[in-house]
Amino acid sequence: MSYRMLGPAVTLLALILVSPSLVIAQTKYPVEVSHTGNDRVGSLYAFELREAIRGSHGMQLLSDGPSYEPRIKVVLVTIDTDSGDRGISSAIAITILYDSLEVPLGGAHMLTVVQVCGRDRAASCARDLLSTIDSQVSRLRERSQSLWKTLFRQR
Repeated sequence: MSYRMLGPAVTLLALILVSPSLVIAQTKYPVEVSHTGNDRVGSLYAFELREAIRGSHGMQLLSDGPSYEPRIKVVLVTIDTDSGDRGISSAIAITILYDSLEVPLGGAHMLTVVQVCGRDRAASCARDLLSTIDSQVSRLRERSQSLWKTLFRQR
């Protein structure tokens, strides 16, 4: 085989090997984040969580507003932990839901956790939540393959 023939063959082989990973890399599940609270750390946490989701390889942040597509909903409720020293730390209640038109009453509960986070750790606390969201999506896949598949429909 001549070297001239190797060039196209190598290119074709590279495309075949890379194509599946490109399809997988483009598959993201939608995540909606809502926040209730007037505290500084809670607002910062919500902002940092949205930014972390935007930068995630596996998640796609949905814009605010009503959505009718299947999605993971992350509901944050935050409050200052110390009324005398506002803006230092917040208690954050986090509820993760699966929601779609097929699931009545605002979604199926997956997990609720509470954490306390200081303003100097808001970004890392928010990034840590990404693995919790991922683990809940994996749990959804194990327990309800049909609901999990709806997260990856063409949008």
